Amino acid sequence: MNGPNRINGKLFGKYIVLLIVLISSLSGMAQTAVLRQVQLTVSSTDLSEDMSLSSTKNDELLLLIYKVENDSAVLKELVYDTAFVFDKDHKVIQLEWLGQENSKYLYFLLEMDSDKTSVQLDPALRVYYKEVLAAFNKRDYTGIEKYLGDEDVLVANYFTIPYEHVYKGVYKADKYHYSLSFIWKK
Repeated sequence: MNGPNRINGKLFGKYIVLLIVLISSLSGMAQTAVLRQVQLTVSSTDLSEDMSLSSTKNDELLLLIYKVENDSAVLKELVYDTAFVFDKDHKVIQLEWLGQENSKYLYFLLEMDSDKTSVQLDPALRVYYKEVLAAFNKRDYTGIEKYLGDEDVLVANYFTIPYEHVYKGVYKADKYHYSLSFIWKK
């Protein structure tokens, strides 16, 4: 079987390989989640620094949102970060970002007491997020300082969209009341 049949056999084999590659590529594309607009609202009825005599009476806040893949040791993707200030006259902010349906996220709402930025805090949170969460849940302020310095964790939690939650508490002897809402934008 030399000649045309042998060439057709080689072509047939190449077509099969090409078809397998194409099918596997398409199935991978089907599993990729589509990004959608998320409406994010952060509001407060009681700021975390309104009782301190030495503070500005404002909450200088940093919100960091990570996509959580499985139960990995390190967070891989910071999907959103923004800094903003709440004061007695401005206690609501509405933002937008892109999220994926059925994805798990983790956010940290930090009250900033230094001049650090998200670029400086992100590496520590990516690696030590479980330790920071554990220290936050135990109200272990020195445990949080070990990883974030002077920054205060006001709220930290896992979520999937849609998500709404109200947080009331006391942090370092000052009451706070925050609510966060993540909903799909229509």
